[in-house]
Amino acid sequence: MFSGVYHAAAGMRVREHLLDLTANNLANGAASGYRRDIPCFEITVPSRVQTAGAQPASLPYELVARTAVDLSPGPIRQTDNPLDLALDGPGFFAVQTPNGILYTRAGCFTRNANGQLVTQDGYPVLTDRGPVAIAGTSVRVDENGNITVDGTAVGKLLIAVFRPTAQFTKVGAGLLSASEQPDTNQNAPRVLQGFLEESNTNVINEMVNLIRAQRAYEAGHKVIQAFDDVLQRASSDIGRV
Repeated sequence: MFSGVYHAAAGMRVREHLLDLTANNLANGAASGYRRDIPCFEITVPSRVQTAGAQPASLPYELVARTAVDLSPGPIRQTDNPLDLALDGPGFFAVQTPNGILYTRAGCFTRNANGQLVTQDGYPVLTDRGPVAIAGTSVRVDENGNITVDGTAVGKLLIAVFRPTAQFTKVGAGLLSASEQPDTNQNAPRVLQGFLEESNTNVINEMVNLIRAQRAYEAGHKVIQAFDDVLQRASSDIGRV
């Protein structure tokens, strides 16, 4: 009986994690360059559990919840803003932060008080010459990432492309940290000026996932309540014997 409680509780824990991730995906459904969260789980048997002679289905277990990042591309929307940039293909813009170089697909850039090209949170966008100043009025960015201001070349965007084995972690503000260095042998994607990549979250699918996870969570709660009722009746009956 107790194994049923363990399994129901583990299922509720899975659904709780799914609810958190789905709610976060929905909240960022309109954020430029957002990459949806994907739930990952690992089943482990606690070392304190004595497994000798026990059947696998009767053992209590723990679920370790992790989160992966969905790197699939989002739809690209035309804005005609010369400081809006999108990447057509795998890769990331490189951004200088107090915690080192981080990466983003959110190309909704602007200029800070010093005229530097920065993210919405003020982090400088990197080129082969470091942070770039946009001091003129006519800004052009070609498909290779070369930036010219009033006809003068000022730098080439650093576009980071990684091997498929790279793992990414979200650090907030649409930025990602990578588990390895960019692969310089990979071809960089096209840079599209006057376009933005939208979130890769499918709002309808996420709403369906949210409803399913909520119903499954409620079902697990009812199962635990049923086991609790059975245990109460059993203890009461034993006390009268």
